[in-house]
Amino acid sequence: MDFISIKFVFYVAFIVLGYIKSVSTQDRKYLLFSLLGILDICTNLLDIFIFTSNLELLMVNNLLTLGSYFLFFYFIKNITISKKLLFSIYSILSIYASILFIFDWPKSNIELYSKYGYLNYFEYSYFCILASVTCIIFCTLVLLKLFQNEKVPVNIVFIIFGIITYYIGDIIKFGLGTQFLQDAHAHKEFMNAFVPIKLYTSKVFIIVGLLWKN
Repeated sequence: MDFISIKFVFYVAFIVLGYIKSVSTQDRKYLLFSLLGILDICTNLLDIFIFTSNLELLMVNNLLTLGSYFLFFYFIKNITISKKLLFSIYSILSIYASILFIFDWPKSNIELYSKYGYLNYFEYSYFCILASVTCIIFCTLVLLKLFQNEKVPVNIVFIIFGIITYYIGDIIKFGLGTQFLQDAHAHKEFMNAFVPIKLYTSKVFIIVGLLWKN
């Protein structure tokens, strides 16, 4: 089974397990993972069959994914995460993304621009790193609050670790990936080796969390 097929298996698993977990626990926050599975399937199909070299589509996916995780944090029981804080941070990131669409900064070589010209690899990378650091901070805050409870929801901890792993992977991917841009072969080899590891590790943690019964 190739990497693309495995990705879609994970996406379908998110859809099915998120729905089952939501029904079995009567907790609608798990439906967010079903929606994320649908979002990723749609994004990948659009990227493969309709749009190509589309950093703009990937940034929209990143924003929607981050927003879904913020909602998940907000709906976790027995902890309090400020709705105003989540909304404010998300609004700032959305404005930053809009600025990147409008203004060409930082500039780069023409081959590093999206086919549609609104974003280049550096703009997209900087946004992903900022979004990753932001989400990791909130994940850490959520974990600290969870461990203060007498009964720690193990399934939520697994899910949070999956989210952290995903965004740490993004920081490594875009932080180190930009160092290899001058060598196209090295950059391709790095991405081919690292991206599957990031995907498998993060998705498996989240799937374990959706399967776990407290």
